[in-house]
Amino acid sequence: MLWRLDATEQAALVRRGEVSPDELIDIAVARIERLNPRVNAVIALFPEAARRQARERRTRDAPFAGVPMLLKDAVQELAGTPYTLATPLLRDLGHRSPRTTEFARRLRRAGFVFIGKTNLPELSSGVTTEPEAFGATRNPWDLNRTVSGSSGGSAAAVASGMVAIAHGGDATGSLRFPAAACGVATLKPTRGAMPHRTPAAQPDAHRVWTDFVLTRSVRDLRGVLASVRNDHPPAPAPNATRHLRIGLLTEDVIARQAVDPTCVAAVERAGEALRGLGHRVEHAHPPALATFLRPLAASGALSYGRVTQRRWLE
Repeated sequence: MLWRLDATEQAALVRRGEVSPDELIDIAVARIERLNPRVNAVIALFPEAARRQARERRTRDAPFAGVPMLLKDAVQELAGTPYTLATPLLRDLGHRSPRTTEFARRLRRAGFVFIGKTNLPELSSGVTTEPEAFGATRNPWDLNRTVSGSSGGSAAAVASGMVAIAHGGDATGSLRFPAAACGVATLKPTRGAMPHRTPAAQPDAHRVWTDFVLTRSVRDLRGVLASVRNDHPPAPAPNATRHLRIGLLTEDVIARQAVDPTCVAAVERAGEALRGLGHRVEHAHPPALATFLRPLAASGALSYGRVTQRRWLE
């Protein structure tokens, strides 16, 4: 089934003429219409605009030619499409983006066609995806569990096979938390590797925020990174050394929940590999990591079990 293929393979089929972008769009829209009433990952759908985009490009040689994808409804914008940041105000105003941002333009140049927008916490600020404006996104593996946040709608859409790939953004875990909760792949690119833009509600003087994607395959991550990254990322600081000091974290210091032994073992293996490259690796983490989300942890909002809002369960 085509929906099971990753974005790399879908694009290969388009280049070989074995499937058209319209067919891929139709498959994605059909799955969204069937699954979204239960998962609530997608908050805006515009397939006709995607079909027009696919026809206008006519570039089968692009690395991801004709592959449908979803855009998180924060930071990155598409001219003429709904843009709400999951706020009731912008939703009720029917606000639409006046421009297309640079990262989204690069994704288009790579061949992707945007078919909709995904759910997120209000103002992209939170570790659960349960905005008042659109309601909670449900984990496709277990509808009683959280998708985390803030790129929770994107992670759920990829995990459920609505699309092979979706956009997300990350400052302090907003790609990585949902990927872990939904069992999909992502990474946070090195600072300066991606075009930089941040949510208006989150000033980012130290450029912590970065945009990237969530996928079901590592080769998709590699392909997108090669396609959209900056040609000339910032040079290392003059006093930067080749060998780094790296902190290894094998426990949940925020919510104090149990960590699966296989995850601990994987982190330890990564630490050994880094040591083998000459880096200084030790079990350590910034003390602030254990305290900056303490109010949320105390309220139970960081639980990776049942979602904190129960309205949709009742």
